[in-house]
Amino acid sequence: VLTNAFRGPIWARYISSKASGATSNGTEAFFARISSANIHPPRRASKAGWTVSRIGFGAQRVGFGVVETHRHALKLSLRSGCNIIDTSGSYEQGHSERVIGEVVKEMVEDGELSREQVIIVSKCMVPQGGKYASISDGISSSLTHMNLSCLDIFLMNFEDGESISLDILRSSFAVLEDEVASGRIQYYGIAADSFATFGPNITQLLSSIANEFPHFLAVQYPLNIFEHHSITQRTPPNYTLSDTARRLNLLQLSTRPLNVNVSKALHPESVSRHASPQLVRLACVPSHEGKDLPHQLRDAFNATIHLEKTCPLRAPVQDDGAPRHLPPSDLSGLSWGHIVANNTDRLTDLWAWKHIVERQIIPSYETALSRLARDERLLPWIVQYRLALNQMLTQYTYALESNAASDYALLDVTLGRAWSDDDVGVRSLSLSQKAVKILLDP
Repeated sequence: VLTNAFRGPIWARYISSKASGATSNGTEAFFARISSANIHPPRRASKAGWTVSRIGFGAQRVGFGVVETHRHALKLSLRSGCNIIDTSGSYEQGHSERVIGEVVKEMVEDGELSREQVIIVSKCMVPQGGKYASISDGISSSLTHMNLSCLDIFLMNFEDGESISLDILRSSFAVLEDEVASGRIQYYGIAADSFATFGPNITQLLSSIANEFPHFLAVQYPLNIFEHHSITQRTPPNYTLSDTARRLNLLQLSTRPLNVNVSKALHPESVSRHASPQLVRLACVPSHEGKDLPHQLRDAFNATIHLEKTCPLRAPVQDDGAPRHLPPSDLSGLSWGHIVANNTDRLTDLWAWKHIVERQIIPSYETALSRLARDERLLPWIVQYRLALNQMLTQYTYALESNAASDYALLDVTLGRAWSDDDVGVRSLSLSQKAVKILLDP
């Protein structure tokens, strides 16, 4: 999450133990212990009085997969000069907030941090037409997940421009002002995946509402080298969203510096909220040059499909001389070789494929194999199938990476031209590092 306190993008973050929330003195003290040579100079969110790091910790995927890696990453971020964390009660079904709460509590108890030093941002999706009870429910859920008494910023996450009107904002902000008065949040704001879809009304809406509600602090929007409409697209009277936020003294939080929604980047005003996102990750991928990928992939498919065809469960299993048929549910998750081989014409997007592997294929076959492992006679086949399927998934990933490598290499070279030939250090950075640095540099 990047944050813009008046001038340009910054990133956002979070922390926890039950004590109060971020304070002016606390956030200033946070940076007193950090070497200024190792971080981008922090910025001041003057309405709140906080000192805010330019780069923070975005926690959308925290809590899924290797959680210990996420815990280590969050600790490293907090120790390295990031003092703002951005999460949501919907991220990984609440596991993101739980992990964050655990890590912050641990670091506070160990004396590495105080709760007052870190800015915690959470959010909830606002349904079409309002339903303001969901706002208070979202705050309650986040506080419970993270074991906090107060959130520093709570964002209403609007899905698209049709969701926002002056009446909805006024009604929602009135609820949020009550939450501030109750001490459950300090400030609040609005977030959207693409403010560009709101058209010219967004700057007028913000201008109309900002002075009415004293604790309206933040706006959050995507910002990367492709999705830059919030800082480049001007609406009457010749202001960008960023210009308007700066003029109104609002803290700007930007997200997704490395994940591009291609459809919204190219045609932000015409994308339906029901359209499936086309995501591109700004990261170099290996070309696997010198490997015989077609031959290796063919062998991996053949081995996996052969094991699926000869799975002991596809024929009666003899038990004391009598055939025993296991229920069809036991075969669920054991056909991925066939499924992928029959859909190679559709499985062509590298990042979509990686998402499918991580979220669908691996959980499916591991659940199936754990069921089968109760029968010791099936263990040899289980070992063979797991190895073969993992090899097939790896080889298919290699093939997609090889196909995409030249495009990402060209993007890397093109982005590197933003700096002079003399700046060898910057030009040697990875694509991901360049994509972030170009947002942080003046």
